[in-house]
Amino acid sequence: MLFIPFMAYAEIHYRFKYFFSFLKKREPEMIADIPHRHLNSRPLPVLVLVKDAHLYPVLLKSVSVFLNTDLAERFILNIKIDQPYFDRIFYLENLPKLTGEQKISVKMEYECRGKTYICFNDNYRGSSHRALACYFSAEALPRFPGCVYGDAHTHSNFTTDQVEFGASLQSTAEIGKNLGLHFFCATDHAYDLDDQPNNYLRNDPELKNWHAFLEQVKNYNRAANDFFILPGEEASVLNSKNQNIHLLLINNSEFYPGSGDSGEKWLHFYSEYSLNKLLNKLTDETLAFAAHPAEQAAFLQKRLLNRGNWSQSDLSAEGLDGLQTINSNDEAEQQRAIKMWGQLLLQGRKLSILAGNDSHGHFSRSREINIPFLSLKENRLHRFGFWRNGLYLNNEALNLGNISRCLKNGRYFISNGPALRLNASSSEKTWHMGETAETIKQIKVEALSSVEFGFPETIKIVLGEIGAASETVLWEETANENTYRAEKTVAIHSKATYFYVRAEITSRNRRGRFSAFSNPIWCKRK
Repeated sequence: MLFIPFMAYAEIHYRFKYFFSFLKKREPEMIADIPHRHLNSRPLPVLVLVKDAHLYPVLLKSVSVFLNTDLAERFILNIKIDQPYFDRIFYLENLPKLTGEQKISVKMEYECRGKTYICFNDNYRGSSHRALACYFSAEALPRFPGCVYGDAHTHSNFTTDQVEFGASLQSTAEIGKNLGLHFFCATDHAYDLDDQPNNYLRNDPELKNWHAFLEQVKNYNRAANDFFILPGEEASVLNSKNQNIHLLLINNSEFYPGSGDSGEKWLHFYSEYSLNKLLNKLTDETLAFAAHPAEQAAFLQKRLLNRGNWSQSDLSAEGLDGLQTINSNDEAEQQRAIKMWGQLLLQGRKLSILAGNDSHGHFSRSREINIPFLSLKENRLHRFGFWRNGLYLNNEALNLGNISRCLKNGRYFISNGPALRLNASSSEKTWHMGETAETIKQIKVEALSSVEFGFPETIKIVLGEIGAASETVLWEETANENTYRAEKTVAIHSKATYFYVRAEITSRNRRGRFSAFSNPIWCKRK
């Protein structure tokens, strides 16, 4: 078994044989987390996650939650935990109706190997244990009628191996509801979904993990009416240089293996499928997006895992539905991804933009390995639901089929703040994002924000003529009115026979700058 520890999330029990690890503890991982935003009219969910208690059984005695240093509630539990994975959500029902960023600390008291321990927020060596940040809002997320929100790249506890894991599907869904989402795509690693249950060192030809994953998703959705989980996987495939890249598959019922960069076998660096071969195998119901195409593989990942990057040639492959341009809150990576996407659009490639956060159970903060076996790092880059996709179901029901069709057709925008609505019209008809018109006379863009995300700051309409060297800004305006809603209608005078229009908006307040990007509306004249 090959293992590359520089990739690790904060799993503290794995180490090389005879090798010292400062991070290793003879305790299970004890982790508390909360959503990064909270609608203050709802109970606040507090997640407590216990990992690897089958190695180190514990008695979880109590959980105490503090709001800005004041005790909010204490739960007396005395729960014996001895399974590989356990989580539970505790709801705080009677919090004051605060607004703005608040600090939450979770104190866990537990007994392990006959001794009683206390930790705050996690029991990792070297972590800050500092309070968890959460923005308390008096308003729901800004959205226009018919719009629903979702995160398209999320890992659950079906992603589990020596170095990484996520939260359960059910707990992730509960956190998602609190964030104001309506769905998420569970895209666990293909090289974890084909392992034996509770044994990530061996593959399972019967795919019991995969089938259990599908069954859990199906059972959740069967009982749901306001929140849904789309099943999928993150498969490793070979690019045009025979290097491993990641492909997001969404709404697939068939499992597709992809293990070239899993590190599960010595000198096994080649995935089962090339990108083109796998795209050719997919059914019409399966969505395929380039996963984090602007992310650059690190030097050691290239050398030891044969990991590569997405090229323009790869992104032009037939069968791709779009690019997951947003993978975290890394602004430099986002700018590279938007530029890559624009270049493809100018070639006439109808590829949708997609937002996901690549969360592995990260809701308020990420905890990851910094120096293998020696130190951890913490950041807020991969928080579940921070970036989201705003789908326009309009009068259609909220269900898996309609969510999938919206993603397939590009009928949505992406945002980490304001809502965006875009339509084009002639004298006879109106078209929406993802659609193709025969003629366009004007384009209308609307922005909707809130106190949480600030007043709209800029509104930009971008025109792309197919075959041109670059996009042009058709219209841009700096908003100067103190209103949370703005709109603009602009005439279209392009003489090109084939072009598209898309929109970008920003908003700003003391918390920072927030953005939204539309998918294009296309025009192809006869």
